[in-house]
Amino acid sequence: MNKDKHWLLVSVTLLLLIIVLVSFQVISANYRTGPDSGFLPTNSPSASLKQSEPPNSSFLYGVNVEMSQLLPTSNKYVVNDEGEDLIDIAAKLGINIFRITNGTPAFTNDLNYTFTKPQWDLVLDKMHNVGIQALILIESPTIYQKIIPPEYPDFVQSYLLDNDVLSHPAVFGVDLYNEPLITEDNVSMMRTAAMMIKAGYSQTRLTIGWWAIATNTYDEDNQEIYKWDAYSEGRVFEDFIDFYSLHLYGFDTKSGIFHSFPDPAKFTRNFVAKVRQELQTEKPMLIEEFGAANGAAISDQDTIGSSELQANTYAGVYQALSDMKDPQLIGAVSYQFYQRSETVDAWAIVKNKGNYFFTAAYVLQKYAKGMSDIPLSLPLKDVPNDFLLTNKDNRKTLRLKVNDIVGIKMSLDQGSAYTVTLADESLFLTNQPLLYDATEDKFQAVFQALHPGNQDLTIWECLDENCTDRQDVFTVSFTIK
Repeated sequence: MNKDKHWLLVSVTLLLLIIVLVSFQVISANYRTGPDSGFLPTNSPSASLKQSEPPNSSFLYGVNVEMSQLLPTSNKYVVNDEGEDLIDIAAKLGINIFRITNGTPAFTNDLNYTFTKPQWDLVLDKMHNVGIQALILIESPTIYQKIIPPEYPDFVQSYLLDNDVLSHPAVFGVDLYNEPLITEDNVSMMRTAAMMIKAGYSQTRLTIGWWAIATNTYDEDNQEIYKWDAYSEGRVFEDFIDFYSLHLYGFDTKSGIFHSFPDPAKFTRNFVAKVRQELQTEKPMLIEEFGAANGAAISDQDTIGSSELQANTYAGVYQALSDMKDPQLIGAVSYQFYQRSETVDAWAIVKNKGNYFFTAAYVLQKYAKGMSDIPLSLPLKDVPNDFLLTNKDNRKTLRLKVNDIVGIKMSLDQGSAYTVTLADESLFLTNQPLLYDATEDKFQAVFQALHPGNQDLTIWECLDENCTDRQDVFTVSFTIK
């Protein structure tokens, strides 16, 4: 080999070596190792949570929470064993906005459902000191219907204007109404409320908490069915609101040929794309409600879910919005922070007076603060399946896997007493005992499979005070693998 050819070969070899090294560095920059599955792309939700990342400080990470649970003088004030209330807990989780709802009365004998300026200041001052803003929803235990009642304007005056609450620096804005039907009268009343507020507080941001249109059809329980995806109809609010509030559900509903839960990130991206396409607005948009049932109770949408599914839903929503990097999307507010009644709420991420956090609470913290108090590897694997049983499932046999969740929702005589027996109590965990839900006019219970085996669940109607004399009204058998 002559010298020229020798140096040519050396040069080509060096060039190829440089290309290989550069390629390896590019691959290394786009992948990082993880303990669960080797190399993970940086755009994978699991990979993005392997290390602490600085949060987007301008993005709103929020929760829906009741005013009665925030006010220290309220009968429903929530404080945990460490002396922390829901504001303290929210600050630790990195929450920077509350959508303050008013669906449960704060005081037993007060039917006004309003709060004084000192009461508002007590809550808002503490929120302001820890960097939490308030989006105040106009509602009460008597003002929540899809058709806005005629007393609504007077309530706007007493709830927000007479007490000067909107001058407080913690107030981010006002939600004029939650999920109203779009009718001429409803729109007129909300527009009037907007004018009332802007007349005294011109800088207050206004929104409306999603919307629906009537279909004039009814389900088997004679409940009206509404159309919730009438996205373009929201343009009727364009002239008197400052931003749109979107409500996003369906993560815990199975569909498709495999009867499976949707991918939450993809579900979120598709939803936002459809809303944007049909709404055709340049106004900011806030996801003001989203969530998935936690497996502790049956939701008002007849879903059950699980703690794992709920956690993955939160991660999917946050990751989708983070990946989109859309300045028109200003944040995501989950539903619900804490249960609104004495029993566990299917949507809640905190329970037991703030002493117990569902995993979704730590997912929120991870995205809001860039770190969480417990290690997380998302998405969580082995999400349980769920089954909702009704009267028509009497005498059936079901196959379960360990950790699967069974909900029971039945129409029974409200005037009778009932009890539940399990053939082997070691096989099931009772997430919710059999209770009567007055809102649904149904008896409900939730159980979770703990171990393999055969199980019989029976609901008995008590025929005497001690339930020693009883009759079987519902029986289901389970094979747990």
